[in-house]
Amino acid sequence: MRKLLSLALAGCAACSPGRFVTHPAPENLEVLGVAVYPVAFRWDEPAYRSYELSQRLIAAGLEVAAERFSFWGPSEFKVMRADDDAAWVASTALPLLTGTGARPDQGLVIRPWAEKRVTSSMQEAQDARGRRAGGSNSEETIYVAHLEVVHPSTHELLLEAEAEVKVDPFADPGPDADFDPAPALTALMERLMRATVKKLGAYAPGRTTQPLPRLEVAFTPATALRWSDGARGSGELEMVKMDPASLDLFLQARAGS
Repeated sequence: MRKLLSLALAGCAACSPGRFVTHPAPENLEVLGVAVYPVAFRWDEPAYRSYELSQRLIAAGLEVAAERFSFWGPSEFKVMRADDDAAWVASTALPLLTGTGARPDQGLVIRPWAEKRVTSSMQEAQDARGRRAGGSNSEETIYVAHLEVVHPSTHELLLEAEAEVKVDPFADPGPDADFDPAPALTALMERLMRATVKKLGAYAPGRTTQPLPRLEVAFTPATALRWSDGARGSGELEMVKMDPASLDLFLQARAGS
């Protein structure tokens, strides 16, 4: 039986309310660690984009639950079959969890993925005699963000989250536009990640921990640009085609992510 919950994503006028589907959890579930898969794009994107956005999601998760969960990302494990719910055999993430002393059933996997829906339309103007007097084309882009939370030990989905945002072509893209071709999607996925991790907090064991100071998480561009998933080459292949000036700007932009 599925229970449907809605959560308004505040601060995003163009965002749809988040939609959450929760599934029955294993009895007495306790979660200590979360492995975040690289973001899967349903359109062509370079490999480093999957890595970078996944890291942004981990940072969002740490904002919410750094004192309750351990988080691991794509630089720390390899994913062989992203769609396989038996994630402990479909990835190399399990030793990271058990290395902390936790049991396999105390870990979860978050699979993030995104869609881009583009619709085009054309409007024609006519003069008083009905003759064509001009026209204009318009295009609308909607990003749809998804997060799937899997309990690998039982091969079951624990939570599904989805939200969407319509891109305003006239909005200020903000400071992230130099390195992020889809800042609206990034912001949406970060909000969805925070909301998802808050819900997962219900499965954190009761324990007393010392509050951590607020942390600013960053990573080097080289790490992202070296990352590949087998199907897509690393960003370094793109870099060798650039002239020195373009390469310098490209690396500076990646450092901003």
